[in-house]
Amino acid sequence: MPKRGPMRLRVETPEAQGDDSWIVIRKPMGVEPLEFRRLNNIDDQAPSRENSRAMLQLMVSLIEDWNWVDEDGQPLPLPESDPEIADRLNSEELTAITHAVGKAMMPQTDLGNSGSGSG
Repeated sequence: MPKRGPMRLRVETPEAQGDDSWIVIRKPMGVEPLEFRRLNNIDDQAPSRENSRAMLQLMVSLIEDWNWVDEDGQPLPLPESDPEIADRLNSEELTAITHAVGKAMMPQTDLGNSGSGSG
């Protein structure tokens, strides 16, 4: 019987915020996967600043939850409540988000959430 895969993925992010840190990413839906591909392949050139900003905003829009903190140990607001939060993230945090979004875009079988397909 067909089964829809999980719509959210919790990804551990120790490289960004230390042990026990995580983010919850919503799987891209509708035109979002197409928009990712479009932004990644614009004229096969180095991305413009505008293109990079659009990609960043699209990625952070998929974050539904996290336990990340700022340099003072205070919880970072979720992008939903603070659209400018992306401008305050460091390179390790942005890399972790990029990896998490990549995982969320993988087919269900690649996430280990599917059986063998037989039976």
